[in-house]
Amino acid sequence: MLLRSIRASLPTVVRRFSAEATVAAAAAEVPEATSASAAAASSVDTAAGTTVALAADIPKGASASAAVDTAVDPVAEVPVEASVSTATDKAADSPASTIASASTAAKVSEGAVTPQRDEGGRSAAETQLRRTISMLSKSKRYKRALELCKQMTLRQDMKLFPRDYTVHLELIDKVHGLSAVEKFFEDLPAEKRCPSTCNALLGLYVHKLVPRKAEALMARMSTWGLLKSPVPYNHMISLYTSNGQLEKVPGVIEELKRTTSPDTTTYNLWLNACKERNDVGAAEKVFREMESSQMRPNWVTYSILAKLYIKNAALEKASLAVKKMERRISLGDRSAYSSLLSLLTDMGAKDGVHRIWNRMRSVIPNLNDNEYACMISSVAKFGEMKEAEKLYTEWEWVSKTRYPCVADVLVAAHVNSGPMERAENIYKRVVKNGVTPHYTTWRHLTWGYLKEKQLDKALYYLYMAIASVEKWVFDRELMAEVFKNLEESGNVEGAEELLVVIRNAGHVNTEVYNSLLRTYAKASLRPLFVAERMKKDNVRMDDETTKLLNEASKSH
Repeated sequence: MLLRSIRASLPTVVRRFSAEATVAAAAAEVPEATSASAAAASSVDTAAGTTVALAADIPKGASASAAVDTAVDPVAEVPVEASVSTATDKAADSPASTIASASTAAKVSEGAVTPQRDEGGRSAAETQLRRTISMLSKSKRYKRALELCKQMTLRQDMKLFPRDYTVHLELIDKVHGLSAVEKFFEDLPAEKRCPSTCNALLGLYVHKLVPRKAEALMARMSTWGLLKSPVPYNHMISLYTSNGQLEKVPGVIEELKRTTSPDTTTYNLWLNACKERNDVGAAEKVFREMESSQMRPNWVTYSILAKLYIKNAALEKASLAVKKMERRISLGDRSAYSSLLSLLTDMGAKDGVHRIWNRMRSVIPNLNDNEYACMISSVAKFGEMKEAEKLYTEWEWVSKTRYPCVADVLVAAHVNSGPMERAENIYKRVVKNGVTPHYTTWRHLTWGYLKEKQLDKALYYLYMAIASVEKWVFDRELMAEVFKNLEESGNVEGAEELLVVIRNAGHVNTEVYNSLLRTYAKASLRPLFVAERMKKDNVRMDDETTKLLNEASKSH
């Protein structure tokens, strides 16, 4: 009930702060507001509609195809207590005009078929239909896009290509999940189980970290003679790296070399596996092999090497790798710049960070949310909190998305640097703008108030964090700190309330009850009906539980 009540109150909290902001704005003089808006518009570029995903070197659980153009940790890390949350696969390029265009195109595709055909034999209507499906997917209107895919398969006058089936497969996963994807794949005619569709399914297994199914599909692809390119092997390298099965990577490389030839992505994934093992010698050996095979390293290659060198304090080598990386960046490699900012920040190269940011302003017309988040994180790491605040204010003016994860970066920075009042002010700004904060925003605030021993506020923000998500994952590190504070202060009321919240979230366990018992002991109070409650919650007692209960009964 408590958790449900907190969850129900979240929209009210947002509406209340938003209403206050609206009233304040209405009270302001119109000329001043207009001039301020104009001034801001002239000083910064208009926000980007599209968002480049924050990238770790090769993200955990990312398929190899997604990892091809992936960079190294564009948002610099923030200490454990308030780690900056990154957001991947954020498709923010979906303004109302795009959706309207997609809807109009859908109507056209369902109506008259224009007989005009392009050089590939595709009619204008077919081309428009495929474009519409792509636009709907970018707008995250997956269900409608899937409906159009199904219509394509029913049209007798339309020739379908492998890519059409791949898109169909990926949309089924978005709407119905992996089981439905597998059924769709098995129902495909044998000739349609081509490299494109097989690699799409394999990529999903990699993304969802299902090694057994991925290995079974690889075996079937081998039987069908479909392992003639490095793509499926790249998927498997990515899977084993993400899954922590690094010992399997050399075997995949050997099999790949017997069947086909490594490509640039193969070498980058291989280098990333070396980085995960923190093996500088192995990484340099792979890099030499890459160069000797006439394979040209790209910016991702050097970003992985630089990250490994930084980790091992080889800053001279890291600096050389970063310089080579910078020379490899082209205008289309937006995510490369964010990666470069992160690397330079980790190297302590403050001047380099500002130089790259100025270049980004000059070559990228509309900087997106993640690029602002990366720069805010970088300047905050150098202790330039006024500059971080200035960038955040600038982002508020230009952003059309009000992406809450950007605020996470600044909140985390203030939590780490203090005082907490500044972190909470950023949180209030987010809410006043009518935006529901991200889970991590409340998590950061919980950590901050735990550090300041303000337990009531810490519990409040913890409850807000838990209530903000559909399914809360038990955060052992955070909960251990919360319980520690409750125990030290003998706060029985807080411990009992927290037990109820955790139970409602589905995570009550033996350690939670043991902490409750220790809190009662600290307060010199006798716990009531704990054994009965544990039985009702289907929680088993351990030796510590028995000991604590015996001590409680003896002392009272």
